[in-house]
Amino acid sequence: MENVSAYAIEVKNTLIGSVSITGTLNQVFSLHFCDLDHLIGKHPGWVPGNGEKSAVLCSAVDQILEYFAGKRKVFSIDLNIDAHTPFQQHILAITRQIPYGQTRTYSELARLAGKPLAARAVGATMANNPIPIFIPCHRVIGSDRSLHGFSAPDGITTKKILLKLEGNNLVGNKLA
Repeated sequence: MENVSAYAIEVKNTLIGSVSITGTLNQVFSLHFCDLDHLIGKHPGWVPGNGEKSAVLCSAVDQILEYFAGKRKVFSIDLNIDAHTPFQQHILAITRQIPYGQTRTYSELARLAGKPLAARAVGATMANNPIPIFIPCHRVIGSDRSLHGFSAPDGITTKKILLKLEGNNLVGNKLA
């Protein structure tokens, strides 16, 4: 993101606490499960600009709030995943297409990417998803229908909240 102004904006009081979204005037490049002060603390020297100046970030906030209110099932935000390898970009693009309320396994995503033996690489891509929720890695589960890791601070608990919001039935750490 050299020579590009970065902006950040915070969405407070969601079902999972505060989230901070970063991007440019035209694209979102990350979503963090924390408030802006914590985000800036994790990135010393980075002082983001005023997020309200970015129409795409304001739209992202509106869409996240609609999602948590149960009113939005598809996001229409321009995302930037250019920093990732072509394989990771492909996996993130496939993940973005998983419909609201549905899930896919790591193995299914690997097959869809034309790399049927790459389930672990899919898992690594999910673990490093820069824009969770917009790229719904919470919808990716194990072959045994169990919930595996999630990059949010409360991990599986946050994943459960998001899956339940979308109407999935859970028994313990498995989809029913």
